[in-house]
Amino acid sequence: MSHKAVTLPKQLSDPAQWDKLIQKYKDFRLTSLRQSPESFSSTFIRELNFPKETWETRLKNLQALNTVIVSDPNPGTADDLSLILNSPWLGSLVLSGPLEAKTAAKTWEEKQNFEPGSTEFGPIADDINWAYVLNAIFVLSSERRKGLANKLIEYAKNLAAEENGGRKVMLVLIVNFNSGAAIRCYEKSGFEVVHEYWFDDPNGSGSEKGHAAVMRLDVGGDEV
Repeated sequence: MSHKAVTLPKQLSDPAQWDKLIQKYKDFRLTSLRQSPESFSSTFIRELNFPKETWETRLKNLQALNTVIVSDPNPGTADDLSLILNSPWLGSLVLSGPLEAKTAAKTWEEKQNFEPGSTEFGPIADDINWAYVLNAIFVLSSERRKGLANKLIEYAKNLAAEENGGRKVMLVLIVNFNSGAAIRCYEKSGFEVVHEYWFDDPNGSGSEKGHAAVMRLDVGGDEV
């Protein structure tokens, strides 16, 4: 089975297509929160009754590129929109940014309502002006161990480089420190742990504090 990573459109001229996209986006997000609550800072219960406008706002967010990986059984025979609307979604990733590199950690803390000073993205080289956060990385439980997460990450890396005209950019992701499989997956794509911290776990995983790792990879410039 062939697969393809694609970027979700931020608007569609056909109202029926737009409504279908919103519903697929909502359904897949809720599935991800239900299957892997430990991977998200939000919860299934919190988002279950979000109105349509909330999902529209997320899709239209200029500071986020929503990407998914879809089944593509006959490569080259369907355009991206047809695949998005009609093929099963198997995984998703949000590329959030650009954020000003030198203040990216603080900005991300504020956006996510993290404890101030908890996150650290590491030293910033003079030739890096912008940062992106790879967020909400998820693959259906039935589709794991097939390389789909790494395919999504490689797609996001290329998107970030393209968005910055090939100039060097910092990519960051935050992962459950106790998820060895996820950390190894991200290391396979070139990320390294640069920081770890403890936090109040909104998903009630059984411990008083959650433990997270910040992983980073710089791409672009000489890396392209």
